[in-house]
Amino acid sequence: LGSDVDQSRRLLLEATQTNPNDAMAWLYSSVWSQMWGKPADSLSEAQSALRLSPLDPQRYYFEMMLAVSYAAADDWSEAARLCRASLKRNRYHLPTIRTLMIAEYEDGQIERAKETLALLLSLQPDLTVSRYLAVGGKSRLRQRGAQAMQALGVPIN
Repeated sequence: LGSDVDQSRRLLLEATQTNPNDAMAWLYSSVWSQMWGKPADSLSEAQSALRLSPLDPQRYYFEMMLAVSYAAADDWSEAARLCRASLKRNRYHLPTIRTLMIAEYEDGQIERAKETLALLLSLQPDLTVSRYLAVGGKSRLRQRGAQAMQALGVPIN
């Protein structure tokens, strides 16, 4: 999405208007809305992306992005459900595992979140809160994820 938030939004709007059947344009529009826009927009954009790509071999990625949209809308149980569906297709996708851990924590499933964190750390032993925040750290959702990680014992540095 680049560093120019306004320009990236203009380009994404142009992409979805030029080709409304472009699943990736909808998916990245959803990412923009998760970080800087409205959660309701993010949900509808991610749902459009998933609907446009029903047999995609990368469906796990679409499901994970829809899960993040649900997280942005504070629907943590649906976010966790979609993460689990995504992990059935790609069980080692780190962003999905991180999102699942955060969703479980936010949904009050602390023991499950700790189990998911153990899996995550087995695959990404150098994970720290500051590394997590280095990508998109200013978004509300990223900040909330960092708080969950810190509460679960992920080192800050």
